[in-house]
Amino acid sequence: MFMKFNQSLLKYDDDLVVYDQIRLDLTTQQVRDWVFQTEESPSTLILYYYKKKLDEIRDKKLESVFSNSNPKIESPNDNDE
Repeated sequence: MFMKFNQSLLKYDDDLVVYDQIRLDLTTQQVRDWVFQTEESPSTLILYYYKKKLDEIRDKKLESVFSNSNPKIESPNDNDE
């Protein structure tokens, strides 16, 4: 999935990077170091961490839903006796 970086969604909370109101596991120092080492835009790194965090949030939500409801999943062949 392609995401376009939106500078207006970028904020800083203490030394952590916040993008689209999600606190990332990324510090401003890590961003500066990465830009210095790679000479690339910080948006690449920020979007990478943002997508990673979205995946974590999605997985936790799904785990919570499935652990609370305990649905019984039947295979299509279960009724073929």
